[in-house]
Amino acid sequence: MLKTLLLTTLALLMTGLVATTFAVAQDDEPKREAQTLVAPNCVMPDDDPFLYPNILKNPSYNTVGPNGIQTSWLGPLPAPPPPSAAAQWDMHNSNAGDYIGTWMLPSNGPQGPRMLRVLTRGNEGGVTQRFLPDGEGVTHFMIAAWVFVVRGNVMIGTNDENGVSSAAFSTKVGEWELLRACRNGDSKSNFFFAVNQDPKGGEFYIDAATVVVLPLTQKPDLIVRLATPNVAQAGTDIGPLVKVYARNDGGALAEGTASAGVNGYMIDVMLSKDAFVPPGFAVFSPNFAEDALLQGGRISITQDLLPLQLKLYATGAMIPADTPAGNYFLCGRIDPGNKIAESNEANNFVCNAIKIVK
Repeated sequence: MLKTLLLTTLALLMTGLVATTFAVAQDDEPKREAQTLVAPNCVMPDDDPFLYPNILKNPSYNTVGPNGIQTSWLGPLPAPPPPSAAAQWDMHNSNAGDYIGTWMLPSNGPQGPRMLRVLTRGNEGGVTQRFLPDGEGVTHFMIAAWVFVVRGNVMIGTNDENGVSSAAFSTKVGEWELLRACRNGDSKSNFFFAVNQDPKGGEFYIDAATVVVLPLTQKPDLIVRLATPNVAQAGTDIGPLVKVYARNDGGALAEGTASAGVNGYMIDVMLSKDAFVPPGFAVFSPNFAEDALLQGGRISITQDLLPLQLKLYATGAMIPADTPAGNYFLCGRIDPGNKIAESNEANNFVCNAIKIVK
């Protein structure tokens, strides 16, 4: 059965506001297998790649380019290449000089609020960005992009001095798809591209793109972050208001207690008069004591963390009833038992200011 997807967008053309509807015959498209160029020992985070620092410029296509919200080119590319409708992004076409056009549009995609429409009549039409100067670049990194293919086949990737250094290809038509790949090499990459790979031409939307530098260290590096209320009343459990985030900023697995037992990391939540907590496990006290473990504040069942992986944990945090009113810090320490050999042991705690009232 022929499945047809109607995609309606508002194309903000130079001549005015034009509604454009595209019919995508999904069953007429050839089936494609996912293809990703991944170097050995290249470990990608398994969560949202857009949670991490992005070294691309204008990665969500929110800033309009110097030539306006619609741009096009026909013929061999000049040097430097012509700008796209999005600032910091250039247009690219095939060696034959086929037509390439780009439009800045409101986004219905996962990242929003704007996206870039790309229409090309030949192979290799798309957009590119040189995110670092020639002679500079990254060697260990992840790339990702949200794309919506109307027709054709989209390839995202990076180039180094030897050619393509990482790449991922679209596998779907008529729906948003997250493409991702990573690289662990010696040569430096500084050029990102998202292009059509169908010689008959293509049309696609790109909602956001990212290049994330991955850690080079061969050890894990655990950090903890807290989301906490500004005020709490003595004698109350503020655990439901506290979120505990554990992240591995290193380049190797950090084992949790769910897999490693007593040799995995734990997390302690404490109350302190200053923004420092001593190393080691905190000691519980039902009464207020400096740097004491709060009731329910030990997270003893934890999950493994891959490089750059983030986990959210719930906790208890009963403020002792005899805590004097005043200004305090709610602190968290990850791996208080020092079970994980890390590249940096000095960044394992965090403290957030909190006011205790009676």
